[in-house]
Amino acid sequence: MDAWMHQILLKFWIKEANRAAGKKALTKTGTVDALRMKLAEFYGLDLAATPEKPAGPVTRGHDVQKRQCWGRFESLNKRRQRARKEKVERDLKWMWTLQAAKREAPHDEMSAPNVRIQNFGSFSSMTAQIASR
Repeated sequence: MDAWMHQILLKFWIKEANRAAGKKALTKTGTVDALRMKLAEFYGLDLAATPEKPAGPVTRGHDVQKRQCWGRFESLNKRRQRARKEKVERDLKWMWTLQAAKREAPHDEMSAPNVRIQNFGSFSSMTAQIASR
């Protein structure tokens, strides 16, 4: 990672430390090493200490693999694929129905049904007109 990226990340963590402290405990100015030292002092970390490495290669035991439970993701994927297939089939049937209705529909305006559209103005006037019919 580049130095500028480290600086951006360190400034983010300094902002979070200031937010957690409820005051401006740390400033965001300085070099990457200076920012790293500020954060280490704030959290009480020893930067000189080296992390312990495991003696052998990291292995995944049977219990870890069992806890991962990849089977549920496989079944979830199958359910999603099945739902997607059903949706496409449903949409295709609807499209075919609309196309058939369009082919069977009359093509001139004179044969279309005369629909009366009325502006009622308000809900109360609409209910009054409907009730009077």
